[in-house]
Amino acid sequence: MNTKFILNVDVPGEMGGNTIIDNRFNPNKVYHLHLVFDQYPDDIFKCSPVYIVSESLYNSVIDLGLSGLHNARLISYSLNDNHYQTIQHDGKIPTQNYFMVDINENGEEDFSLIRINDLIRLCVSDRAFRLLSSFNIDNADISELK
Repeated sequence: MNTKFILNVDVPGEMGGNTIIDNRFNPNKVYHLHLVFDQYPDDIFKCSPVYIVSESLYNSVIDLGLSGLHNARLISYSLNDNHYQTIQHDGKIPTQNYFMVDINENGEEDFSLIRINDLIRLCVSDRAFRLLSSFNIDNADISELK
């Protein structure tokens, strides 16, 4: 049996004014995401209803042939001026690209969504977890799926 992990990823900001979202659907459809960071983001995070990954993580997922991150779309972002000191990470601010990605409810993929007690959770395979461990996921709560 393959080990799987549940990640409760961080929410490092909120949707900004340039976000294009269609509330007629459940879950809402996000056509463009503009994120306003309140803190320095991990390499994978969430801003409901979408998951976002750093370009470097996304490229590594593709290079390793991992599955489950679909339809990557570049997001725009800005920094919340009121939280500038919090946003800095080792004296740096975010400068890389981030992609919002679709993740399906398919337990066979390396990245998938699963339902636990009526809540949707991000589930990753052991292979994906090993990759994520080499990236910044400091703010994620991680537990082994039993």
